[in-house]
Amino acid sequence: SDPPFFCKLSGVQAGVKTVWYEFTTGASTTYVDVAASGYDSVLAVYTGTPAEGFEQVAGGCNDDGGAARSARINGLRLAPQTSYSIVVAAANDAVAANRLAFSVQGSRLYQVTTTTDALTGSCATSCTLRDAIGAANAQPGAVLVPPGNYVQTLAGRGENNNATGDFDVRAGMGIHGVGEGAVVLDGALADRLLHIDPADGGAYTVALSGLTLTHGDPAFGDGGAVFTDSDEWAELVRSYAVHGKGSMKYDNVRVGVNSRLDTLQAAVGRANTIPDL
Repeated sequence: SDPPFFCKLSGVQAGVKTVWYEFTTGASTTYVDVAASGYDSVLAVYTGTPAEGFEQVAGGCNDDGGAARSARINGLRLAPQTSYSIVVAAANDAVAANRLAFSVQGSRLYQVTTTTDALTGSCATSCTLRDAIGAANAQPGAVLVPPGNYVQTLAGRGENNNATGDFDVRAGMGIHGVGEGAVVLDGALADRLLHIDPADGGAYTVALSGLTLTHGDPAFGDGGAVFTDSDEWAELVRSYAVHGKGSMKYDNVRVGVNSRLDTLQAAVGRANTIPDL
């Protein structure tokens, strides 16, 4: 009765050769890195119980995000005083038995301190959102974003090293705001907002929570809020945007939403933009 892994690169499937752990948080919100290595593995983090049913934590699933096809999640946000179930599975029945190395440890934290859009190369006493993402690209962890309106003012489309235009996310991390509506990432209709895995080099997990994404402009096609060069990421985003569809729109394989606009609808929306749209 193991729940399915929604992030498996080979498709949504229940785990095989599973090992389960329990992790309980303390009195405050916790940010953790979860890793499972030793063989080709997949891991996921859930709330709930076998009797009540499991619910996957947002951003709490990974397949091949670590070295040598191991699984790893960085910067996962966990609620206070909550018990979580963490499952590690072999990627498939053919994976040979080996010793599992499993760990849960505190994430590196990158605290944003200003709404200014700048790249200084440092995330210390003063830290912009762009600097925090850049630091997490180098050493993955959790980017913590306080209330404010974060407008992208460093113009420059087509740059993929997080220096201008959209925020380029090049490693597994969590980007966490204090709450939807309180933290606004604003593309100023100059570029997309987030470009995930621009080098198409990894299967890492990126968790986004407590954020409002607005005024992203893809210049062409879709993806004004989130764009990716990874086939796996693109498949997941399309699925979530169309009610969690699988191979077709009536094949629901995960919990999704109805958040899609086709190109014509987006063009009409842009032509009729109002300040709070």
